[in-house]
Amino acid sequence: MSDVSGVISGKVADESKQGLPGVIITVSGPGFDQVEVSNARGEFMFRSVPPGSYSALAQLEGFASQTIKPVDVRIDHTTVVDFMLRQGQ
Repeated sequence: MSDVSGVISGKVADESKQGLPGVIITVSGPGFDQVEVSNARGEFMFRSVPPGSYSALAQLEGFASQTIKPVDVRIDHTTVVDFMLRQGQ
């Protein structure tokens, strides 16, 4: 039996392309609101995301937040979302 959801994965980096750990990533959409935190390499993954269109927000103290939308999720597919955060407010 195949999965009826998709995956969102990606990486958060700074302007020098270094992975940023501890970034709070929030994926929001109709009936779905989930938070993950990037690992030591700046990588994150959301599993079992229902198909649909979402927005993804990355936040880290000392950096300007970034929102990416739409993030379109399909059944049995991995959608890659990469963030590049700039230092500042």
